Amino acid sequence: MVSGLAPGPQGTCGVAVSGWLAYVADYNRCLYIVDASDPADPSYVGHYTFYWPWMSANDITVKNGLIHMASLESGLWI
Repeated sequence: MVSGLAPGPQGTCGVAVSGWLAYVADYNRCLYIVDASDPADPSYVGHYTFYWPWMSANDITVKNGLIHMASLESGLWI
């Protein structure tokens, strides 16, 4: 059941949740961060764009406060 939607990427490949924050891996070289503390009204916190032409974000996880993002072209980014 979807209780709310936040604006986000078109090429979502993975989502990791830590606390109230959702980290969204976008295939088009971006990491998006969404505050889900109010599930009915999630809000956009920010994003980071990787300016490497061979970088895509294919999957993501958060552990011990670190974001681990996998890229098919360039491996693991922490």
